[in-house]
Amino acid sequence: EWKTVKDSSEIFDDEALWEPGHTEYVYLRIRNVGNLALKYNFAVAAYGDAYGNPEKSYTSLAGGTTKLSKHLVANRVKGTEAVTDRELLWLADEAEKAALGNIGTVAFTETEPLIPGAEYTCTLAIYMPTSVGNEANWVGEEKAPEESAPSVCFGINVNATQVPSESDSFGTDYDENAPIPVNDLGELINALDNIPVNGSGSVVLQDDFVLDDEPLNIEDGKDVVIDVGGNELTANENSMIVQGGTLTLTDSTGSGTVNLESVTDMQSTLNVVGTPDNDTVLNVENVEVDIKGSGGEDNTTAGIYVEDSYGNVTVNLKEGTVINVEGDASQSGIYFVSSGCELNVADGVEINMISGADGSAAISMSGSNTLNMTGGKINVSSDTKCYGVEISGGTVNMTGGAINVTGAGNSDAIHISLSGTVNMSGGTIDMSGSSKGYGMSIEVWFGNNRGEVHLSDDAEIIPNEAGEVFDNTIKTAMADETNTKFTDER
Repeated sequence: EWKTVKDSSEIFDDEALWEPGHTEYVYLRIRNVGNLALKYNFAVAAYGDAYGNPEKSYTSLAGGTTKLSKHLVANRVKGTEAVTDRELLWLADEAEKAALGNIGTVAFTETEPLIPGAEYTCTLAIYMPTSVGNEANWVGEEKAPEESAPSVCFGINVNATQVPSESDSFGTDYDENAPIPVNDLGELINALDNIPVNGSGSVVLQDDFVLDDEPLNIEDGKDVVIDVGGNELTANENSMIVQGGTLTLTDSTGSGTVNLESVTDMQSTLNVVGTPDNDTVLNVENVEVDIKGSGGEDNTTAGIYVEDSYGNVTVNLKEGTVINVEGDASQSGIYFVSSGCELNVADGVEINMISGADGSAAISMSGSNTLNMTGGKINVSSDTKCYGVEISGGTVNMTGGAINVTGAGNSDAIHISLSGTVNMSGGTIDMSGSSKGYGMSIEVWFGNNRGEVHLSDDAEIIPNEAGEVFDNTIKTAMADETNTKFTDER
């Protein structure tokens, strides 16, 4: 007799003693009881308790820390044939090694429509392989009094959406790419894992999320959309990685926030990394991103860190994006290293450099990378020496938009350190609210700067309160191009 599974249903023995060979299994049925065809994904995740909190680590007899789920294997067998021998549910040696500690391997997405009245059945098994030894054993309360006995809870998640076999006034495919709602971190990770290589998918958060223990990886050519859905998505150091895939961060409600927080020296939060095989793309649109850093001895942090040696990394800031950068570290909102990366800032984008130690920048680039600013605003209001854009190599192409600097500090709109090129053929740099900062400045090291500045007649630069636009280095370059090339057609 089939029983309905609810949030509080116990499908495994909650008193089970996990030891080598122990096997728990359950027969499951997914049935379409509605009147519309649907597609669905099925996933299993490990939690610390029935409320979806993260599983806790413990100290192992073999040394180091571990989690109970790291020593378990999940297997899904189609159908509900009576189990006469538990070993029939075990995987073969190599498959077992690959699945050990990765409960999510049983996840799948059903692409064939499940029509009304149709059903899918399977046997879900979770077991501890007989090869597991002391690496799974806890040292005990006496040696680790601050820990509790190892335990794990399993959650089964099934998300369904209508498929194009149904029709309405918009046709048969109006919700073909409907986002999958996710309620906790386990569901989010499983939903992303279920997207096939070189495939696409989207999720919408149903609650606030914090990413910390394990990084969220977007790779293998996947095209992923994360809609924060009016909630807060908080990422700590190195907890989001886009490498050989595409990630779009957005908010369908207009009230959600992505928080990128870094508190350790020389660390970043969202890493965008190139690969030789696939393009890497980060899109940010219609969402607020708050970047907060507070370093220690080195005082250097970054919210979005972009690195590439293959020439195939692109970051697109699109309409509706608001990025706020603040903290007490020397930090960058977006920091580019290596070469071949491209940052595009479009109309409707606002980047606010609110506070930071001297040398902080809303956008910082080293190497031969390119910033294309066709619209939007970069606002610098810090009372320290911060920059709207700081480059030590690479090129800034400004054809529209505005960089505005205000405050009592000596912040500059664009600063060239060592080398780099600024081509300004449009847009505005407004220094009228700044008492000490410059529209453009160049830092010369040992008299060997190779910076270039080219201003067309459509470029507008409004002087600071003292009537100045350029620092002394650029003024010198106007007469002597030994170290710096400067052309002004205004």
